[in-house]
Amino acid sequence: MRVLSTAVGAVATVGVLIGTGLAPAEAGTRIEVVELGAEARIHDLNDAGQVIGSIPVPGQGSRPFRWQHGRLTVLPGPPGSWAESINDRGRIVGFARSENGPSRALLWQDGTVRELLPGVDAYAGKINERGQVLASYAGGGHVLLDGTQAMEVRPPGEAPSSVAVSLGDGGHVVGGEVTGSISVGFAWHDGKLSYLADPAEIPYSLPYAVNARGQVVGDAIRSTGSGDLDSFAFRWENGEMTRLGTLGGRYAFVSKKRHAINQRGQVVGMSQNAQEEMRPFLWTRGRMTDLGTFGGKHGEAAAVNDHGDVAGSSQDAAGNSHAFLWRDGKLTPLPVPPGFTTSSAYAINNQGMVTGVVSNGTEHREVLWTTETG
Repeated sequence: MRVLSTAVGAVATVGVLIGTGLAPAEAGTRIEVVELGAEARIHDLNDAGQVIGSIPVPGQGSRPFRWQHGRLTVLPGPPGSWAESINDRGRIVGFARSENGPSRALLWQDGTVRELLPGVDAYAGKINERGQVLASYAGGGHVLLDGTQAMEVRPPGEAPSSVAVSLGDGGHVVGGEVTGSISVGFAWHDGKLSYLADPAEIPYSLPYAVNARGQVVGDAIRSTGSGDLDSFAFRWENGEMTRLGTLGGRYAFVSKKRHAINQRGQVVGMSQNAQEEMRPFLWTRGRMTDLGTFGGKHGEAAAVNDHGDVAGSSQDAAGNSHAFLWRDGKLTPLPVPPGFTTSSAYAINNQGMVTGVVSNGTEHREVLWTTETG
């Protein structure tokens, strides 16, 4: 594991950023980029500062891991185990899949691992702060596991086929029912299924994230009647779909990451402006803000935490992508390890820790950025 410590005035930090033509972080802000390993793959992080993912282990293939305070621990479990989601109490869910056998939904808790649905071909994809687990059957359908209860969200084998995309901390499940080119977005809560739009009017809708209040965000497409398609980003709440608007162009898209909306209802993504550039945005109470770039035309906001801090990537004047942290109206580039030139960020927690990927054109490496102000 390698850590590059970055602070204003530090030669290593400023050198990395100046070499790309970017300004360093503001005074008082310290940024570290942490490499977990050349082949480590990051899957999730929580607000306790724990990171989970997968890493190759000699003689064992790819194994799940948990990282915290600079220490990486390989998790127990059967061959083919995969850690997918972690909550703030450190409970982890995922699955194990053998080459020719069924998938097994797994829960890691207090140093042990157990199977959630013994004998059932399924995998666990999400766990929320209540400890509820969203699992999907291999043959289709989804179930919410809450302690000893198993509540069917979509029964296995039910038509049309469905995809469960996200689980909120309030127990809301969102996804889409898919038939051919038509996707009808849905929200499920406490046994009640609600459709986000009338497919006769909006034939395509798909949510990507939901917060604890049941506010759902995603993208939708409808026909204008003149043969054109109207694509738009939305927020849905209590049966009402609200268009988020644009930055002056035709289109806007919500981030497809689970941190696309925070508990305050703020939303991130990318929107076309009047110059037909795709820009990163933060939407707050009906207003969409352009977060800017590093001199280039395009960018995308990937995730927002509950403080309104945003992580994403924006281009420089040469068209190269650089990961950023947007905080209090200031866009700050995140440093890269020596030998790497471009980067993008895709998740952020309430501590301001950011995960993403760095590249030099031939090698790609997933990394963690930590930020400290004061």
